[in-house]
Amino acid sequence: MSTILQHAGVRIYDWLTIPYNWLTLMFGLGIIAVLTFGTLGLSRQSKKLEQKNAEIARLYETIQYSLQQTEDEYRRIEMILESVPAGVCVIEAESGKVVIANRNAGTLFGHALTAGTMVPILSEAYTLCQPSGEPYPLSELPLGKAVLGGISSVTDDVTLVRPDGEKINLLMGAAPISSGDDQATQQIVLVFQDITEKVKLEQQLQHYTERLELEVRKRTSELEQTERELRSSYEQLKQTQERLIEHERLSAIGKMSATIAHEIRNPLSALHAAAQELKEGLTLPEEYRELLDIIMSQSTRLSKIIQNTLSFTRPISLEKTEVDIHHLIDRLLTSLRSDSRFQSAIQVSKRFAPEMPPITIDPDAIEQVLWNILLNAVQAIRHNNGQVQISTNWLPQGQNGLSSPCMEIVVADNGVGIQPAQLSKIFEPFHTTKAQGTGLGLAVARRIIEAHGGIIKAESQLNRGTNMRIFLPANTGNLTN
Repeated sequence: MSTILQHAGVRIYDWLTIPYNWLTLMFGLGIIAVLTFGTLGLSRQSKKLEQKNAEIARLYETIQYSLQQTEDEYRRIEMILESVPAGVCVIEAESGKVVIANRNAGTLFGHALTAGTMVPILSEAYTLCQPSGEPYPLSELPLGKAVLGGISSVTDDVTLVRPDGEKINLLMGAAPISSGDDQATQQIVLVFQDITEKVKLEQQLQHYTERLELEVRKRTSELEQTERELRSSYEQLKQTQERLIEHERLSAIGKMSATIAHEIRNPLSALHAAAQELKEGLTLPEEYRELLDIIMSQSTRLSKIIQNTLSFTRPISLEKTEVDIHHLIDRLLTSLRSDSRFQSAIQVSKRFAPEMPPITIDPDAIEQVLWNILLNAVQAIRHNNGQVQISTNWLPQGQNGLSSPCMEIVVADNGVGIQPAQLSKIFEPFHTTKAQGTGLGLAVARRIIEAHGGIIKAESQLNRGTNMRIFLPANTGNLTN
C-alpha cells in the first residue's frame, strides 16, 4: 500500500513538477524573446531617430544657408540702394510706414528714415507743392496715383517744403509692388531725385533766354527801324535823283520849247488870223469853211500845247496856307456836277475820315490836281452804271516812304481802266491816251504833289476801274520848286 502510495506520490510529484519546469522554461524563453525583439525594436527606433536627426541637421543647414543667402541678398540690395544717387524708399501701401530706405532719402528729408516709421511726405510737417506753388493733392501725387489709381509707374515734378522752410525740387516717382492671387498692392517703391540745381539752372537759362529774346527783339526792332529809315532814305534819294533827272530834262525841254515857241507862235498866230479872215471875208462853199474851221481849231490847240509846255517847264511856286481838305473837295464836287463834261448818270460819292486835321498846302494847286483827276475819272466811264468816289484817310504813322503823319486822298472810278503797259507811263510828260489830250495833266499833277513833299500813284485794272492815290505830309513847310 505504501509502495503504491509512494509510486502514486512519485507520479503525482512528477505530474506536478512537469508543468513547473515547463513554465520556467517557457518563461525564460519568453524573456529571451522579449529581450531579443525589444532590442531589435530599439535598434530600429534608434536608426529612425538617427535619420530624423540627420534630416533635421540637413534642414538646419538648408535654413542656415537660406538665411545667409537672404542676408547676403539684403546686404546686396542695401548696397545697391546706397549706391543709387537718388533717394529710394519702400513703404507699406496700407500704413505708409517705411520698410527700407537708403541714406539719400534721409538726406532729402533731413533725417534718417528707419523701418516702421511713417514716410515723411505723409506727415503734416512736410508740404508738397506743384511747380506753380499750389499745394499738391495726395490723389494727384505719384504716390496717390500708384495706390489709388493702380498706375504701374508715375513720375512728376514736386517741390518739397521741409519743416525748416527749405524748399527742394524733386522728381518723384512711384511704382506699386503687388502680391497674392488678387495681385493687390502691398508696398510702394518711392524714388526721389533732387533736381533743385537743375531747376535753378533751367530758371537761369529761362531768364537768360528771355533776356536774349528781349535783346533780340530790341535789336530786331532797331534793325527794322534802321531798315525802314534806310528804305525811306533810299526812296527819298531815288525821288531826288528822279527829280533832278526830270528837272534837267524839263530844263532842256523848256529851253527848246522857248525857242520853238518864239519861232512858231508868231507864224501860228498869223496862220490863225488869216484863216479867220478868209472865213469872214469870203463867201466860200461849206466844205471850205469847214476846212478853215479845222485850221483855226488846230492852230489854237497847237498854241495851247506850246503855252502848256512853257508853263510845265517853269518852276512851281507854292503859296501855302492851312486848309480844311474836306471843304476844298466839297467845292470841287459842286463844280464838277455843273461842268458840261460831267455825265448826269454818273454817281459821285464821298467818304471822309471822321477826324481830319487841317493841312498846310497850296489850295489852288491841289484843287488843280484833284480837278484833273476827277475829270479823268468821269471821262473814263463809258457805261450807264458809272461811279466815282473820293475818300480821305489820316495815316498817323505815314506810308509809302513818308515817315511822318500824312493824309491820303483816293479818287476811285469803275471806268475802262488803264492798260498795264501804259500804267507806268501816265505821269510822263506828253504821254496821253486821249485823242485831244496834251499828256501834261498828270505830269503837272505829279510835279505839284511832289512840290508839296507828297507822292501820287495809280492802281488800275482793265475794264474794272482806276484808283488814284495821293499822299500829302501833314506839315510840309513852305516848299518852293
